[in-house]
Amino acid sequence: MENIAAIQKQKLIDAGLASDHDFAGCSDDEVAHLERLFNVKLPDSFVNYLRVMGKRRDGFYAEASMSYPFDDMRRIAEALLKDVDESLSDTAFVFVERYGCAVLFFETTEGSDPPVYVCQEDDKPSSRVATSFSEWLTVAVDAHIEGCRKLQKMES
Repeated sequence: MENIAAIQKQKLIDAGLASDHDFAGCSDDEVAHLERLFNVKLPDSFVNYLRVMGKRRDGFYAEASMSYPFDDMRRIAEALLKDVDESLSDTAFVFVERYGCAVLFFETTEGSDPPVYVCQEDDKPSSRVATSFSEWLTVAVDAHIEGCRKLQKMES
């Protein structure tokens, strides 16, 4: 499987928005710890993300929690889903939490590169936002780069 996380990291570096030192990945022990803690087998695409930038990704998605150890995100997701009479399955893994009012998650049983779902504080059920984790990460990086370019143009 192509390491989309490494490709996206390099795109951020090539765009001048980060350096190699702005990223820190998880160790194999930390990945194993997550799998034990949440009693899941994490998909390969997400494990690749963890190994590349799972502990630190300075400047990218800075407004959201998206780093190891992912400890409080499931509780926040469950509270948001409760408002729309939904619940997370035991195999769901929440990987982004934003301001306590939005979360992104995937089902660990949906293959090596699972679809990504969002739940927001808007009284609507969760919905699919990407056909795969790799697609979500690629779109998020591309949007971040484009947003930074627009901001730079406005400032000049």
